[in-house]
This record gives sequence, C-alpha cells and structure tokens, in this order.
Amino acid sequence: MSVENAMKENPLLSLVVPTKDRYYYLKFLIALVDSFRFNDFEMIIQDNTYDNTEILKYLEVCQYDFVKYYYTKEQISVKENSDLAILHSSGEYVCFIGDDDGVSRHILKVVKYMRKNGIESLTTINSKYVWPDVHGYIWDFSGSLYLDSFSNKVENINCSKERSKILKRACWSYVNSKMPRVYQGIVRRSVLNKVYGEAGSFFPGPSPDIANSMAISFYITKHVYCNLPIIISGSCHSSACGKGAKHAHIGELKDQNFLGKNVEKEWDKRVPKYWTGSSVYAESTIKALEKMNRKEEIKHFNFSYLYTLMYIRYPSIRTLVREKMLFKDYLLFPFEFVDIMGFRFRCFVKNFFNLKFAKHLHLKVNDIEECESILNKEILLKCKCYGDIEIL
Repeated sequence: MSVENAMKENPLLSLVVPTKDRYYYLKFLIALVDSFRFNDFEMIIQDNTYDNTEILKYLEVCQYDFVKYYYTKEQISVKENSDLAILHSSGEYVCFIGDDDGVSRHILKVVKYMRKNGIESLTTINSKYVWPDVHGYIWDFSGSLYLDSFSNKVENINCSKERSKILKRACWSYVNSKMPRVYQGIVRRSVLNKVYGEAGSFFPGPSPDIANSMAISFYITKHVYCNLPIIISGSCHSSACGKGAKHAHIGELKDQNFLGKNVEKEWDKRVPKYWTGSSVYAESTIKALEKMNRKEEIKHFNFSYLYTLMYIRYPSIRTLVREKMLFKDYLLFPFEFVDIMGFRFRCFVKNFFNLKFAKHLHLKVNDIEECESILNKEILLKCKCYGDIEIL
C-alpha cells in the first residue's frame, strides 16, 4: 500500500484512552461513543491492568468495530502507557481523555471545523462531572454535572503569552488556562510527532497533561480556544481530582509507582521532593522545558509562588518547603500569599454559588451517558441562536 493511500485511510480523529484498573468507568465510555455511530473515527484503549480478563470478555461480546485494544501486563508508568496509546493511534487529529471522562456527540464536527480552518490545536471549555463515588472534604458534588456558561465562540490564542501566564503562577493555573493540550483537548498529529521526535516522548515529564501542553506550545502556529463544552471532565474516586476532593493527593515520591522508575532520582533540586499536585506540575514543566531544549524558559517559572503555594496547601511538609526557599522567596512570600489566598477565596465563593444557585448544575447524574445527554440538550439550545462552529 502506498503512503498516500494509507494516509487517506487514516481516520480523522483518534480518541485515545490509557486505562488501568478502572473497567467500570471505561465500559460506560465505550457505550457512550458507540451510541454516536461515528465514521472516520477510532478509539484506542491502552490497558495496563494486571488482569484484563474482564475487559476481554466485554469486548468479545460487544464487538465494537471502532475500538482498537492494546495491552501491556508489565507495570509501566502513566507516561509510558500514554505514549503507547498515541503511538498505536493513526488519526489526523488526536484527543486524549481518561477512562472516567467523556466526549460530546458533536466532537467530530469540531474536528472538521479545525481541518477546514487549518487549526492545529483546540482547547475547549469543559463540563465537569463528579461520579457518584466521589465525596468532597467540604462540598459534596457527588453525582453532579456542572456546565459553565458557554457561547460556541472560537478565540485565537497566542501560545507564548498563555505559557508566560501560567509560568508566573508556577503552573498552578494550568487547568483553567487556554493552553494547548492533547489531554482533554484536540491536537493535530503532525504537532505531536514533532514533540516525539525532539523528546522521544509525547509527554516529556512525569505528569502527562502539563508536560505535553508545555511541549506542544512551542510548535503550534494556530491554536484556538472554543467556548463549547465538547469534552466532559470526569472525576471518579481513584482519579487525581477524586483524591484531591478527599485531600488525599499527597505522599512520598517512592510510593507513587505510576510516576516511573527514575522520577525520584531525577527530581529537580529546586522543587520540594514530595508528591503533590503543585510539585508534580512544577517538576513536569521543568522536565518538559529541558527535554525540548528550552531551558531558557525555566527562568520565567515562579519558584517563589510555588513555595508559597505549597506552604499554604500542605502544612505537613512546610519544613521541606522552607529548605528550598531563598532570601528573595521570603521577601516575596507576603505578596504571593495574598494572590493565592485571593484566588482560593474566589474559588470557594464560586463553588458555593454553584452548589446553591447555579442554573447549569445538574444533580443525581448516574453516569457519563446521562451527562452527555444533558450536555447535548444544552448545546442544541445554545447553538440554535449563534456560534462559530456549525452544530445543527
């Protein structure tokens, strides 16, 4: 077969889903995607569960022709499993999600819009779904779907400026930023291949999401933010968000086997050597910049902000944080403290109003299929009036 013919046969979109020990959620996701009856599409499942008997039986019975299943029994890191997922995919565009996440039935229309307009990557406003098995430390959002206000408008984003914004806040603001990303975003394969060619991985850092985002931001010439919730960001009890809700997202590096074998040994000396959301984002950012030969960008990373943030959020490791602080970090501490506490207060107020008064908060939502059905009704209602992407 010629290269030209092979390219023609490749699907428009690959939905890649690395998974481990979470078949319960994965089955809901597969059933959801099956209900869309997509063409020009493939779903890659990259499994690292020790015993995969359950999913093999499920796939044998259901016979989904859009699913391509790959399995590695040997325990590997999240980054390695994620790399394998993309390497096994063949779509012109790639969307990476977790097994507890979901997508809208309109995602292919968005990808067609991207191809038509020469867009290399797209980040969207996400709907947020908390599975019924997650119970928060303060607020209990279990079984709830939250939708931010959206307008189906597309905005051009300068990757360099967006990258500078999150570096100033030690990448704490990454999740809510408009940075390009393959995790819960969509990226053209040619961009991902450039990163792999340079770093030998699509995810040149221990936390795949931000490592990839930082890396691809140097290669993208046309990136957009789409104010249309085509991805459902799910949180189950064993996910990072689920652990965060229970304040369990913290621990010794040596106990986090999913990070990889040499992470503790290669950990940057400026980052407190402890597993937290803040520290792993910092480490992943630094490693991505180093492996992409962009070390000069590290000078823009705000270590003072990182130390202040970790001092506030993780009282049990304050001694470890202070060991990393220099004189200038102590001088900047009060200013960073005010910024961080102001941000946390705004989030607290927002969560309170979401829980009590939000128009777009849906309670008692049992699974990801129900989420997508609710989301679709909201999208159709909104897109009847206006929008940049043709949905109807």
